[in-house]
Parts: sequence; C-alpha cells; structure tokens
Amino acid sequence: MYCPKCGKEIDDNDNFCPFCGGDVSKKEVETAKIEKKNTSEGNALKLVAKIFMLIKTILVGVFFLIPLA
Repeated sequence: MYCPKCGKEIDDNDNFCPFCGGDVSKKEVETAKIEKKNTSEGNALKLVAKIFMLIKTILVGVFFLIPLA
C-alpha cells in the first residue's frame, strides 16, 4: 500500500506512515481517494472552462476585427 499523503510505499498493517506520520488507516485512505477524485474532476472542469473562454474570445475578436462589407 502507498501513503496517500507522501506517496511512499508502506506496510499494509501500518496505521501511520513511518516516513511522514500521515494517518493511513482504512477510513483515511478512502477519504484521500475521494478527495483526489474530486480534485481531478474539478481540474477537468476548469480546463474545459478555460478552453471555452479562449474560443469565445477568439470568435468575438474575429467579428470585431473583420471589416463589415
């Protein structure tokens, strides 16, 4: 098993990481996995929002910079 706090490999029977002292009990490990998943989803949403804003800015710029015929 790996410590969710520092990422080092530890014994499966440990309750605390011998390297960083982080709590690695079953409940804490599950909570860390959920928090990591939520962070990943949040990062993906932020990326999509940034791409959308970039496309929107480009389109608005194109409409204002192209002379109307």
